[in-house]
Amino acid sequence: FCDGIGIIWASRVFYHAHIKSRVTGVELFLRLLELADTRGWRLFLLGSRPEILSGVVTIVKERYPGLVVAGSHDGYFTAEDEPGLVAEIVAARADIMFVGMGSPKQEKFLAGNLFAMDVPFAMGVGGSYNVLSGEFKRAPARVQRLGLEWLYRFVLDPKRLPRILS
Repeated sequence: FCDGIGIIWASRVFYHAHIKSRVTGVELFLRLLELADTRGWRLFLLGSRPEILSGVVTIVKERYPGLVVAGSHDGYFTAEDEPGLVAEIVAARADIMFVGMGSPKQEKFLAGNLFAMDVPFAMGVGGSYNVLSGEFKRAPARVQRLGLEWLYRFVLDPKRLPRILS
């Protein structure tokens, strides 16, 4: 899915394709939580700091009572911890899993462990946990429509510049 304005711009420049809209990661994350709620799916949440993850688990349980939070684990673990974490995920028997550890860490974790975890659907959600918990605010709707949410986040957190440039 097209989640960022950079992808829309690049598609125009390199492929002369005009993607009309985008679905941000946080929007897709919330839509999938709604779907999981209606289907009674089991959910595993991985990533973020312990206090943020704890808040997200609480919010998810309150807002989506039809889904089951089968497990969660913060994003602070070592390579030596990874086999145990994968076993924990397998034991949770999750139908859907979100990984919020930022790029490229979340993608590398998923690429290396997806089949071993036996989760039918897994998705990297970047900072979506921070948004859901209220730690980060989304840009105003007008700024989002203009495709300048990245600039809004940069103004609020200038340390993001290397990530934006990459």
